Amino acid sequence: MLVTFVIDTSASMNQSTSSGMTLLDFAKSAVERFVKRVRDPSRRYQHHFMLVSCGADPAPSNQSQSQSQSQSHGRVRVGWDRSTNKDAFLAELKNLRATDVSDLGSALKQAFELMNQIRLQFNWDNYALGRTPWNTNVAVCVLLTDATTLSTAQGLIQDALTIPPSSAVGAELTQEPYRWDQRLYTVALKLPATVNGSVRSSPSCPTDLMALSEITGGMLYMPTSKSGVEQR
Repeated sequence: MLVTFVIDTSASMNQSTSSGMTLLDFAKSAVERFVKRVRDPSRRYQHHFMLVSCGADPAPSNQSQSQSQSQSHGRVRVGWDRSTNKDAFLAELKNLRATDVSDLGSALKQAFELMNQIRLQFNWDNYALGRTPWNTNVAVCVLLTDATTLSTAQGLIQDALTIPPSSAVGAELTQEPYRWDQRLYTVALKLPATVNGSVRSSPSCPTDLMALSEITGGMLYMPTSKSGVEQR
């Protein structure tokens, strides 16, 4: 199974919780725990894990700079080539910093493009031949975010979640950015910063993220405590 983690690395993820950990710390801890639990040597099937952040892709015009700098600040932290390398995945996960903008639309676009390119590579898309259930690739995209104000790559505020159109090969053959056997699960971290854990009002539910998750067959979780995050 292919799992692509999209972690919100916007500055708002630096918000501290009552436990002293930031929201980004909770997101990284949840992903690390999931990867270590699923990637058990005793399991029969091999899983692939990819990692995408909200970092802006480097400008192609200035390629004279070091490639290591562009790799450390791009959206794709772990691609298909390293998706089975557990140590590389965990190293990139720990290096995530909340210094970007809340451009979740571009991050989700990048994640779906990665998964769809793999489908084309292994001939899992059979256009004009109907759905072939025996030739499917169950892929899951997991988004971890604080679900606050969204913005564009230029830092402009967005009223709703917008996934830019893809320019990848074969993207014009499908109207939606996702495929019929891909699922999006969103974890909206709503942990309070108060010591006693109480909140004056219930956190608002991000309707656009919920709608996108449900239309793919996934769902949205909104944990408000540390135990709730660990259970997910």
